[in-house]
Amino acid sequence: MDPGRLTTCAVYIDSSNEFIPDVMAFNKYYGWYYGKKTDLAPFLDEWHAAHPTASIGISEYGAGASPKMHVSRYDEDSFTVYDSMGKNHPMERQTDIHRVQWPVIAERDWVWGSYIWNMFDFGASGRFEGDSPNQNDKGLVTIDRKVRKDAFYYYKANWNKSVPTVHLCSKDFTERPDVVTDIIVFTTASSATLYLNDKKVSQKKTDAYATVEWPGVELQQGTNKIRIVTSQGEESAIWTVE
Repeated sequence: MDPGRLTTCAVYIDSSNEFIPDVMAFNKYYGWYYGKKTDLAPFLDEWHAAHPTASIGISEYGAGASPKMHVSRYDEDSFTVYDSMGKNHPMERQTDIHRVQWPVIAERDWVWGSYIWNMFDFGASGRFEGDSPNQNDKGLVTIDRKVRKDAFYYYKANWNKSVPTVHLCSKDFTERPDVVTDIIVFTTASSATLYLNDKKVSQKKTDAYATVEWPGVELQQGTNKIRIVTSQGEESAIWTVE
């Protein structure tokens, strides 16, 4: 009816229908509903190799997360599709999937666009997963707009360099069962320094995607003071290992 406008569609499986509109995009939830979080890169590369003159976008990607649920160290092999549809939605899983998949999209200039699913948790009748029934918890922010999840700050630090950002991931995971943990920071600063119980652990440079990570940090039994210092500000938390 309007030949001046492009037609588009979002699909989730390969089919001949995807070439009917002018542009198309895929919903892909690797590492959440199926496959591995690293499967997005080979999917895009193989599709582009088969259709080098066509444009592809990512119309949905992401993972669910509850700010009330945490793990000290995220291991993809410990989770399955049943966890995705069930109650166990630790925030670290969402963060990890976004950290892996955004660079994949960003580094391929023939991907015409991408859309995080979703900005806010939202009502979805018939879902009984995460910490609340009848909600989809793939948002970067909770349904009441009060809690910004760790993945929110990953994109803020990457996409808005003009505003200083220093965010300590899993900051509110205050009561911990494990001595060993990963410490991850998202920041617009060029480096960050970790202090554990007022002792300097190390200073590390921020990577190309606004991230500094200290894997496998050993906490002590009882109270632990975590402090992150950068040229643009600092963050701190008290974590108790019981």
